[in-house]
Amino acid sequence: DRIRTDEFSRRRNVLKRQFPDMFDPFEEGEGTGISGEPTVPSDTPRFRFEGGKLVPVSPDGASGGGSSEGPFSPTDSSGEISGGEGVDELRGGTPSTVPKTILVPKASGESTVDETVAVVDQLFGGGEFLKRVAKVESDFGVTKGTFRKSGDRGIWQLNQKTGFKETKNVKSHPRLKQAHAKIREELGIDWNEVSFEDLEKPLISALAARLFLLTIPEKIPDTLKGQAAYWKKHYNTVKGKGTTREFIEVNSS
Repeated sequence: DRIRTDEFSRRRNVLKRQFPDMFDPFEEGEGTGISGEPTVPSDTPRFRFEGGKLVPVSPDGASGGGSSEGPFSPTDSSGEISGGEGVDELRGGTPSTVPKTILVPKASGESTVDETVAVVDQLFGGGEFLKRVAKVESDFGVTKGTFRKSGDRGIWQLNQKTGFKETKNVKSHPRLKQAHAKIREELGIDWNEVSFEDLEKPLISALAARLFLLTIPEKIPDTLKGQAAYWKKHYNTVKGKGTTREFIEVNSS
């Protein structure tokens, strides 16, 4: 019987990794200790990926409905959103939890960027460069106009046509298909449903920036000087007003 139970659990976990939206991570028997009691605080917000949206789940397992701010909006100001478990083929780590603060529209500041970058870095790497880009592009979201309605948007200042649009172009960039699947598996976010307006949320902005960087064949350099040149060539581009000197200066202090 024990062997049967273990085999059932193993197969069930495989299915959960492949089809995370079919399972409620807080259903009865999940996340419990030996006593069967939940190992997470009773007031921890719970979520389920449902109908393309991340919706709150009440203690009795029922969905609590969506938010008017979109599929990635938090429903209260405390707690964390649990990330999934799975094999990471692009990096070596898996984020265990996602702070809800990095899903708050227009959240900014270095601490917010640090929390956001930590999550994205565990999925795809490139965390150091991502933070430096956030610094030079918007001073971690503090610069006036960071969240303007047109042009470049969000902490990572992605342009809609030449930046954000490319994050969904799996035909030209097949590697993105794997990345999209990983985002859905680990974070419960369907990238096809993400809108340009969602870039107001730090996590979405950072994911968009990292996905855009995945479309570039050239590897991200390790040195500050190399990253400055890489940022200017591929991210800020010749059309941008930024300079390699500026990138180095703001990230040297």
